[in-house]
Amino acid sequence: MSRQRVLLTAGRPPFPRDTGAKIRSWHVLAALAQHYQVSMLTCRDPSVEEGWLPAAESLGINKLVMVDNPRLNSVVTPGMFLASAVRGLPASVSKYITPEFEARFQELSAEADLVHVEHVHLAGLLRHLPRGGPWVSINAHNMEHQIAERMRGMERSF
Repeated sequence: MSRQRVLLTAGRPPFPRDTGAKIRSWHVLAALAQHYQVSMLTCRDPSVEEGWLPAAESLGINKLVMVDNPRLNSVVTPGMFLASAVRGLPASVSKYITPEFEARFQELSAEADLVHVEHVHLAGLLRHLPRGGPWVSINAHNMEHQIAERMRGMERSF
């Protein structure tokens, strides 16, 4: 019997482990990789890539997909706000969800039994999952889940 397939999405690689979010993501990945066939979709960060690639291999990730994202380490600009409005996404979400990231998500999620979203900013990707598709897990860091609950009745759904 083959192991179940998990897709973990994260806006940034969990390396180096220098923030609470990265430490948590690292341990989630490590635990999942012990029991499941894990694919990871994240943005490429050239500043950490040299250390991240061997670290990812040591975790036992089966498939690592890194997408170029020139907006990743940038400040949100007025142009990004406009582009976000056109796409119907908040600027903080558009910073991570690029068209290429969405395309790779659709490709990888089609093979997954479980999709784990490592940050609420990436939850917009879930609109690409078919009804009855894979199970979904979302990690809402800090108080984001409470903010999202308050906003639920005020904003339209993805």
